[in-house]
Amino acid sequence: MAPKKVAKQRSMANNLLLSNVDAFDPPQSQLSQESQDHVTKKVEDAINNSKQQARRRRKERHDAVFKATNARCDELRGLIDEAYRKYEDKLNSIAFTSLHELITRLFSEEIRHTKLERLEQLLQQRQELEHSLDDDEAAMDKLYMTMAEKLQIALDSRLENLA
Repeated sequence: MAPKKVAKQRSMANNLLLSNVDAFDPPQSQLSQESQDHVTKKVEDAINNSKQQARRRRKERHDAVFKATNARCDELRGLIDEAYRKYEDKLNSIAFTSLHELITRLFSEEIRHTKLERLEQLLQQRQELEHSLDDDEAAMDKLYMTMAEKLQIALDSRLENLA
């Protein structure tokens, strides 16, 4: 900002000189037009040079800030990537452990379920066999009774024939 103020002050000084030239116009005390142009050009060159230097310094500061910001962003990006990788590893570990436990439970539950179904089938077969055995015993008892009655009748009829 200081160069701008200096430039304005110089510009005002040039305006004052020019206005004085118009007001007093004695040729001996004033510089020739060529000398004035030469001085004006030097002043303008100095002002432009000062502006260029200020722009260059601003650009250098801007570039330095930009580089520092990029470096910090890269550092933060690295930290975030590392944290994300650790989080993914932990999540994968938890997911694998949970999946393994779930598969183990499912298989053990499937095995239990299969064993339970097999036991239920065996129990049903046993009940059917017991029922069938009871039916067979009842049929055998009926058959024995029928045979015993027939034997008794046959024995009674032989005894009558012998008597």
